[in-house]
Amino acid sequence: MGIIGTSGSGKSSLIKALSNSSHCYTGTVKLNNVDITPISEDDIQNCLVYHFGNILEKIT
Repeated sequence: MGIIGTSGSGKSSLIKALSNSSHCYTGTVKLNNVDITPISEDDIQNCLVYHFGNILEKIT
């Protein structure tokens, strides 16, 4: 998945909501129509994969 948008369009806010690192005070966060708001932060963190831009540093 890629998230593309102009500055200020909410890309970081979307990621924070999906990763549960930003508490939702109202409403719910749904993924595939499933409410993920009650999922613990630890469970979500176990599913995250961080990408660093230098994975293919030897290939130009």
